[in-house]
Amino acid sequence: MWKIRGLFFMLLWLVLAAVASAGTLERRSVAEVHALLNGAEQNVILLDVRTPEEYATGHLKGAVLYDYHGDDFERKLSQLPKEDTIVIYCATGYRSIRAARLLKKMGHTVIHMDGGIEVWKKHGYPVAK
Repeated sequence: MWKIRGLFFMLLWLVLAAVASAGTLERRSVAEVHALLNGAEQNVILLDVRTPEEYATGHLKGAVLYDYHGDDFERKLSQLPKEDTIVIYCATGYRSIRAARLLKKMGHTVIHMDGGIEVWKKHGYPVAK
């Protein structure tokens, strides 16, 4: 009886661990994202979720703007192709981490750039205007 109970709890723990890890976001430093973007062999969508005003002050080259506070934000996210990897960022990481979780729930492959464009700039990486 004890062996069956122990086996049950071990299997339950393994299932819960697998479910928890499936929902985690892939997070990368700005240095890792910089290297990824420079050597991207796969289809990558670079997504900026700041406001249009923030975007105009400087953004990563090739980034597409989807305003996190826009009325059509979730609709636009749902139209992104699921076969591409989405690299997402904002100013410091708050909006982009929330948007990344939403994209993950929609079934997208998402990489969150930790620290946002502010840390990107501190590293001296280029921004486009």
